[in-house]
Amino acid sequence: MKQPISHKLAPFLNSLESDFQGAIAGYASMGASVMKTSPLAPLRGIKTETSQVSDLLELAYSNEFDQLLDIFCVDHSSFFNLFYLFNSTRFLESQTLCLHITADTQVPSLSTYYASANWLERECFDLYGIYFEEHPDLRRLLLYPEFAGHPLKKDYPINKAQPLIPIYA
Repeated sequence: MKQPISHKLAPFLNSLESDFQGAIAGYASMGASVMKTSPLAPLRGIKTETSQVSDLLELAYSNEFDQLLDIFCVDHSSFFNLFYLFNSTRFLESQTLCLHITADTQVPSLSTYYASANWLERECFDLYGIYFEEHPDLRRLLLYPEFAGHPLKKDYPINKAQPLIPIYA
């Protein structure tokens, strides 16, 4: 009976795994104190008011959270929760920042710091109507320009008819 290929690869994979674990352990011990005392550690999942928004976003950028993974929104009828998911490739840490905002709040744009923020902010604007200050190109991303309203807001009527648009070939 033939042995599966996984048995033939097992010694090779085990050696790779031990080398990888050794490298991670060395890296983690070198930066363990930094990872435990992250400046954003108390902000994990915090709800913040609008007066602190720009300060917190500056703090995230200045503390080497070099990737913005996602921005998404939750509508609670009377207010929004705007979530930012940051990642630090240096400290191997990720953070979630939750902003508690109202419908008329203008949130500062992060597109000058993170290139990924451009489309993520446009998506939040398109679907929820959240306005981002100083965004370079804040226009609809998923829906056509003639679409009236923001379809993921809870006050959007479910049976609202939208104008038909011509298909451009």
